Amino acid sequence: MSIRNVVERCARNLRFRRRLPREFGARVIWTSPDARLRYLRLGTAAFDRELLQFVRRFIAPGQVVYDVGANVGEFAVAACHLAGPQGAVLAIEPDPFLCALLHRTIAEPGNAGLPLEALCAAVAEKDGFSAFHIASRGRASNALAGHGMPTMGGTRGRFMAPVFAIDTIAQAWRAPDFIKIDVEGAEVRALEGARQTLARHRPLVLVEVTAMQDRIGEFFKQLNYRLFAQTAGGELIGVSQCAFNTLAVPAEKVPMTT
Repeated sequence: MSIRNVVERCARNLRFRRRLPREFGARVIWTSPDARLRYLRLGTAAFDRELLQFVRRFIAPGQVVYDVGANVGEFAVAACHLAGPQGAVLAIEPDPFLCALLHRTIAEPGNAGLPLEALCAAVAEKDGFSAFHIASRGRASNALAGHGMPTMGGTRGRFMAPVFAIDTIAQAWRAPDFIKIDVEGAEVRALEGARQTLARHRPLVLVEVTAMQDRIGEFFKQLNYRLFAQTAGGELIGVSQCAFNTLAVPAEKVPMTT
């Protein structure tokens, strides 16, 4: 067993507060190394720099944001700070352990007034239930049954999770201006369940693409979206194929967005 594996196992039960960078109000989020091992790092090194660059660039006051596969809410809380009291952010996370951390974050006194809600559910092409697997390694690799990446390292548990289509959520809640999707191989299923929402409301979509790049690219092409990737320096470049972090922008919004 590697040193990393030992640390992952020993740190599973730790839970602690971290503060986002000052540009996001130094907002508190409750984290655990079981969510992502990097939360053991000090300062801003604990956070996903590329993900926060997308928040900084694309989330504006008053926007409605869906964070699908929210983990502990790093993206969601940063987006809340920029969306402000007139905006709204829905953090969608099927793992009860991670969702409990989200609720602790929401309850933090310093986060009072943040327009953040947490929904403990998975997302797919239709409403229902599905087996959900907890990764043997970090919970960031949790996945719906039939999906998942090698980084799971196997599974340490499973349970039945409620599943909703994004189209159902948009009808029941508020329609999104921005959707972030991180679902460990189930991207196509999540997007198929958002087809009506994308066609009607035209949100920007940031999706972590781990499989079926061609199919996802064709999906966005059918809906008249353009694909972009972000360079290490934060520059957006148009791409013909999906990158690992792909930003899909409605064609009619490309000039004002990029």
